[in-house]
Amino acid sequence: MSRRAARMSVLAAMLVLVWTGCRSRPEATGGADVEVPAPPDQDRIAFLVERQALRAARLAHVHRSGVASLAWTDETGTRRREPQVELTLWHRRPAELAIEIRKAALGTIFWVGGQGRTWWFFDLTTRGDRVAWIGSDAAARQARPGLDLSALAVIDLLGLTPIPAGPQAWSALPGGRLEVVVALGDDGERALALRFPPTGEDPESAELRDADGDMLYAASYSAYGYVDTEGVAPFDRPRLPERVVITARDDAMEVRLTLVEPPAPFDPSRWDRLFDFERLCAHLRPDRTELLGADGGLGAGRGDGTAVPRPAGAAAGSRAAGGPWR
Repeated sequence: MSRRAARMSVLAAMLVLVWTGCRSRPEATGGADVEVPAPPDQDRIAFLVERQALRAARLAHVHRSGVASLAWTDETGTRRREPQVELTLWHRRPAELAIEIRKAALGTIFWVGGQGRTWWFFDLTTRGDRVAWIGSDAAARQARPGLDLSALAVIDLLGLTPIPAGPQAWSALPGGRLEVVVALGDDGERALALRFPPTGEDPESAELRDADGDMLYAASYSAYGYVDTEGVAPFDRPRLPERVVITARDDAMEVRLTLVEPPAPFDPSRWDRLFDFERLCAHLRPDRTELLGADGGLGAGRGDGTAVPRPAGAAAGSRAAGGPWR
């Protein structure tokens, strides 16, 4: 794995704009009593399905600021750390995401985003070789095994996915907790597992799993805070976690996030600029653009079937601070 691919893997999980938790299995030890969970409460399940759908619908626009600490293992096996970076996250329902990651005195160093199953990733850390990647999640898995930077995957990991109506795989867990596993997409290659506490309506964790049921990414979240939502009474406002811990399979990465209300609201007229790849290239000015998975036949798009052209590399130069993106 190249150093740049390692950076991509770290950011994928981070964005991985996203709010889930590590799996744990109770182990029986010599003769000790093991708690046998009661069958799932159907009334509780119906309540959680209704409230999760309502929560996702009310969070049609999410705008958060915060800080993060990163720890990951690079291609040489060395454990690396970035003690603090700043970030801004935007999500527009149903499948658009943007995460800007900044470092003091350097400005924007990474940008991850996309629409549906088309994603893009800007690595702006190397002067003279700032790169923008664009591709589909399927092409990303083919070109970089285990890597999935799609906007949909990040949104799932942020706990913003409604539970589909109809029969779902619910399980009762020890301590009165419940878990639901939702198949993602038509190919059945991914699944989202959401876990709920014994009381309340907000998920406590989630996992993105592969076709074999093994964890790819997980995040646990706590310290939920209310989000002011137009037309919603204060007592019924949706909530988002303010502290998030994200991990990748085999402990290759750990990200700790603190998310807060931004100091100022984002201008609604500027939302479209966040999810337009060409406009992002004009603003972030990468030196080159790479179509990830092109050798395997990539059908990149904006999530609505519209092809995304490969933009010409922008001229080198410093990036403007702020602009229309803050």
